[in-house]
Amino acid sequence: LHARSAEKCLLLAQENGGIYNKAAQFVASLQGGAGDKGVPMAYVKTLRVLTDRAPFRPFKFMETVLVEDFGQSGSQLFASIEETPIAAASLAQVHKAMTKDGRKVAVKMLYPTLRKELASDFAVFRMIGSQVSPGGYDLQWLINDFEEALKMELDL
Repeated sequence: LHARSAEKCLLLAQENGGIYNKAAQFVASLQGGAGDKGVPMAYVKTLRVLTDRAPFRPFKFMETVLVEDFGQSGSQLFASIEETPIAAASLAQVHKAMTKDGRKVAVKMLYPTLRKELASDFAVFRMIGSQVSPGGYDLQWLINDFEEALKMELDL
C-alpha cells in the first residue's frame, strides 16, 4: 500500500512541480528517528529521485523570468547564455552565461509560475494538514515552517 501511494505522490510532485517537488524532497530527507512510524520508508525511497534528478524546463519558458524581472531577454542581458541548464531543482534552474564584459556567470532562475502558485499551493497544504494528523501530531507548525523557509529560499 505504501509503495503504491508513494508512486502516486511521486507522480503528483512531478506533474505539479514547485513546492510539491520541494515537499517531496523534504519527505525523502526524513530518515531514522521515528522510522516507519513517522514516514514509511517506501515514501523516503520513492521520493528520493526528486532530490537529484529534478526535471528542467525549456529555456523559452524560463526566459520569461528574465523579461519579467529585467525587461530584457537573455540575449539582450548577456553576451551569451546556454539554453540547456547545468542544474535543475524543485524551484529553479541554473544556466551558464557570459556577461557582456566577458565574465562567466551562473544565472539562477525561479520557475516562472512559482510565485503565482505559492499562495494557492500552501492553501491546499494547510487544508490537508488540518485534516491529517499522523500519530495524533498537528502538522500546521510544519507547514508554517516550510512556508517561511521556502519564502527565504525564493529570495534570490
